[in-house]
Amino acid sequence: QRGASSAHASSGGRQVQAAGSCATPCGPQRPRQHALGAPNTNTTRANSTRTRETRTKTAAQPKIMRLATTAALTLVHAVAGLQTPRVDRRALLAGGAAMVVPRPSANAATIFDLSLPFKGKEVPLAKFQGKAHLVVNIKMDDPVAGANFNAMRYVASTYPDLRVWAVPTEQGYYEPDVSELVRAKAYQQFGFGTYPTAVVFDKVDIIGNTRHPLYTYLCSYPNPNGVGRLTLNYEKFLLDGDGKPLRRYPRKFTPYDFEADVAAAVEGRPLAAPTAAFKDAWVKADQDAKKGEYSFRAQYNVWDQSEPSRDWDGLAELSFT
Repeated sequence: QRGASSAHASSGGRQVQAAGSCATPCGPQRPRQHALGAPNTNTTRANSTRTRETRTKTAAQPKIMRLATTAALTLVHAVAGLQTPRVDRRALLAGGAAMVVPRPSANAATIFDLSLPFKGKEVPLAKFQGKAHLVVNIKMDDPVAGANFNAMRYVASTYPDLRVWAVPTEQGYYEPDVSELVRAKAYQQFGFGTYPTAVVFDKVDIIGNTRHPLYTYLCSYPNPNGVGRLTLNYEKFLLDGDGKPLRRYPRKFTPYDFEADVAAAVEGRPLAAPTAAFKDAWVKADQDAKKGEYSFRAQYNVWDQSEPSRDWDGLAELSFT
């Protein structure tokens, strides 16, 4: 019995030893110790070298990201026939009137070398040129449509040398009406659409990789929140007679609110400093852009597209007449 007990104890000891030993470390290890207890200097140097390399890579990441962003922006402008704009950062922070100095290339010297679809045909924007221009992306079912259209009609009729361009789109919150019906509703409901001072174009893409070159150009002029792309319906760009952006206005800030800017643009005068109401409107717009139903939000109502959106053109191709 004593022999069996000794063998069992010996076997149990081996089992404990096997359970306690681990061929692969189960947690972080300390540097191996020499016989005298000093740390292994080779391991310590290797760890120190890896730490320095990690810090170097981490410090380089912001610079790499800036370079990648600049390269992407340059590519977008090259595709659209535009050069990368120079940003006046001090004016941007101040909310001034000359935040961006656009530099169209030889392929598009001005926006009037571009065209927009109108009644199913591409029409040069030169046919709609005035002494000043107001460009607005519209949605008929937006609750602020009435306030914006009434103010757009007012400035178009009050300042005959102003041209107001309304641009519908399929992107974002769905536009159920075809372009021709959008034009008809704008005129019947709001009295907007008196050619050539107030025009509703056909639908185009205004955001993402399929957006129209006009909006690639306009969105090189960031809003006071520092965002270039459109964020909401009814964002408005006020342009001078040459098509250069002067100021950009948010969804709930209608032409009634910036009539003084419109008058100055038509008369060729510099715009006054931004008002407190203008700055406050953009603060609220930034909040709406993050969670509002009428904003343009990735994977919510805007997705990557391989080709531009198409307006519904009837049932003829399905053999219906």
